[in-house]
Amino acid sequence: MKKTLIVAATLLSFCTFTANAQTDRESNEYKREALMQTEKMAKELNLNDEQKSVVMQINIRNAQHKNAPEADQKRFQQDMDKRLQTVLSADQYKKYIATKKKEGATTDKK
Repeated sequence: MKKTLIVAATLLSFCTFTANAQTDRESNEYKREALMQTEKMAKELNLNDEQKSVVMQINIRNAQHKNAPEADQKRFQQDMDKRLQTVLSADQYKKYIATKKKEGATTDKK
C-alpha cells in the first residue's frame, strides 16, 4: 500500500512537472511571436517606448488566442484593434489599418 502511494505521488508529480513545462513552452512561444509582431509594428508605425510596451502586452494577449475558433479570433482581433486605437495616434492607427488590409489582401491571394 505504501509503495502504491509513493508510485502514485511520483506519477502525479511527473504529470504536474510535464504540464508546467508545456505551459512554459507555450508562454515563451506566445511571447516570442508577440515580440516579433511588436518589433514589426514599432518599425512600421514608429512607436515610442511607452507605446511599444503597451502594444507588446496587446500582442501577447492576441497570440494566446491564435488557436481559438475562427469566430472567437474575429472577436479577439476586434478587441485588439480597439485597444490599439487607444494607444496609437490617429495617423499611426490609420497606417496600422492600411497595413492590415494590405497584408490581408496578400494573404487572401495565396
